[in-house]
Amino acid sequence: MRFLIAAAVLLGWLAGTAAPAAAEDGYVKYYVVADGYAGKPETAAEVAGRFLGGAARAADIVRLNEGRTMSGGIGLTTAGQSLPAGWPLILPWDANGSEVGYGRLPEVVAAKTAAACGPAGPASAGGSWPDEVLGLDRVRSLTRGAGVLVAVVDSGVDRAVPGLAGRVDVGADLTTGRTGDSDCLGTGTAMAGLIASADGGVAPEARIFPVRVTSGPIPADPARVATGIEVALSAGARVIALGSYAGTSAPAVEAMVANAVAHDVLVVAPAGPEGSTPATDGVLRVGSIAAGGATADVSAAGVAEVTAPGVDVTVPGPGESGTRVASDPAYAVAYVAGTAALVRAAFPKLSAARAEQRITQTARGTGLLDPPAALAATNAPESGRVWVAAAPAAGVAIAAAAMFARRRRHALHPKAASLP
Repeated sequence: MRFLIAAAVLLGWLAGTAAPAAAEDGYVKYYVVADGYAGKPETAAEVAGRFLGGAARAADIVRLNEGRTMSGGIGLTTAGQSLPAGWPLILPWDANGSEVGYGRLPEVVAAKTAAACGPAGPASAGGSWPDEVLGLDRVRSLTRGAGVLVAVVDSGVDRAVPGLAGRVDVGADLTTGRTGDSDCLGTGTAMAGLIASADGGVAPEARIFPVRVTSGPIPADPARVATGIEVALSAGARVIALGSYAGTSAPAVEAMVANAVAHDVLVVAPAGPEGSTPATDGVLRVGSIAAGGATADVSAAGVAEVTAPGVDVTVPGPGESGTRVASDPAYAVAYVAGTAALVRAAFPKLSAARAEQRITQTARGTGLLDPPAALAATNAPESGRVWVAAAPAAGVAIAAAAMFARRRRHALHPKAASLP
């Protein structure tokens, strides 16, 4: 019996360490990744549990697929990494199940996967309400964000998108160890477009440093998020925009956020339930709103220090997918990060904490981001107060909880009452 067990383990190990190139030249066992399983994206660990008797065999799957690339040029490096639908995954020889295939890898399926990277469909119209509400046309004559590097910590950024051409650095992909200037999920590209696109970005002369911490629509590993913030800091980012998949509640992330703030970097993050976003000076917590002013996430209403459009917003998609109207709290973060880039460009000696003050204390009504007000009197001494003319009514009713959040925060972190 011990011999049989040992033999089975040996066969499994041999299958897991077979050379991937040799396997692809001949017949292999494989599985074509589905759209999802049990309502979640498929991973190597989940596939191993179904076809190899346990998630521990996921390491064998990762080794067998080493050197291969999925859509968007992404490689399989971890057991928990999301797998794109349609991708043929090489399996060890002892894999068993009705969905396990045997033969040469189906190239047609792989080609379909590559073509489907990014949101499909023609360019969309509409979703332009944020420009009107935020008064973005009035700020571009004051400053355009030149000289400010904004890091986008999310799914990477497709540098080939027309409006972002020449504005995106190579960045870093923490899921594969490669560069971060490609994107299949799309949220990172959308954020970058709202921040710095030549086609209507808040700060069209800012530069984007993309950091990919996830390749699928699932929360990123906290260790990756912490490393992503550290990489952005090392790259010289003055503003760091965290996407919806980059959670901030893990101790490692909180520590790295504090480190970034200590180095005078303004970190902008989605507001979540109480305690889910670090209450640290220099961290700007953003709530997402719809065109009618409704708060998109009620649980974040009492935490957000400022609100911005995040529902039904026109954003660029990766590849050749064009623009689309979409909703995500990360898009509200992008509008605020873009405004932060404008403020830091207009006031280069301003600290991150004081830049945050300028944004929150000039917010309109009960918390709506007001870029023109944040940039008013840009020629005034930075030590003096900025006198802001009355902003035109936006016709938007914002949840009053944002005002209470700012008051509570200022009580916890006393600052000078005047703006720089």
